Amino acid sequence: MESTRQKKVARLVLKELSQIFNKETANLIGPMMISITAVRISPDLAYASIYISIFPVDDPLESLNKIKKHNSFFRKKLAS
Repeated sequence: MESTRQKKVARLVLKELSQIFNKETANLIGPMMISITAVRISPDLAYASIYISIFPVDDPLESLNKIKKHNSFFRKKLAS
């Protein structure tokens, strides 16, 4: 069961990542819409699992690999 603090951090991460994806995705990955569906935070707040939906693409695995390729960029944006 998630604590109140985990839920607050998860909402904040979801909000910030949504903004980052909306601004930066077209430049890095191409014309696609990425929606963050859920964020799960570990009890010690050290790890986050982020669930996304990708629209409209022909090959979702290729698009996911493009997102994973720019993983460090998204982490730096989130940290700043």
